Amino acid sequence: MFTVQDAYDVVMRYGNIKKSTKENYRSAFKNYIEEYWHNLDLMSITSEQVASFTHYLLNSTSLSRSTVKLYLKLFKSMLNRCRNLGFLEIRMPIFYSFTADSRRMRFLTAEEAETILHI
Repeated sequence: MFTVQDAYDVVMRYGNIKKSTKENYRSAFKNYIEEYWHNLDLMSITSEQVASFTHYLLNSTSLSRSTVKLYLKLFKSMLNRCRNLGFLEIRMPIFYSFTADSRRMRFLTAEEAETILHI
């Protein structure tokens, strides 16, 4: 049985990852990925399970869409790294893509508003 914890350990051990990125990965893994997948055997993972995980992250957490995309990218890279190193022999499940709202709300300073009003 090859669990999500095993996959995470492989990525942390064999991945060429910066220290600051490892901290972000650890947080994402502990709070969302491990919590959802815990002891599931990753040899049997399906596209439907990945879609369910995506739905869970989008609808049952307070994460932004861009953060969800980042966490899915981490999970996918964990599976790919393990497969490429020979630890995991699976056909990769489909990770459906979606758009993240990258627009941010910006407010004018008082000076900027004055400038616009006087043009």
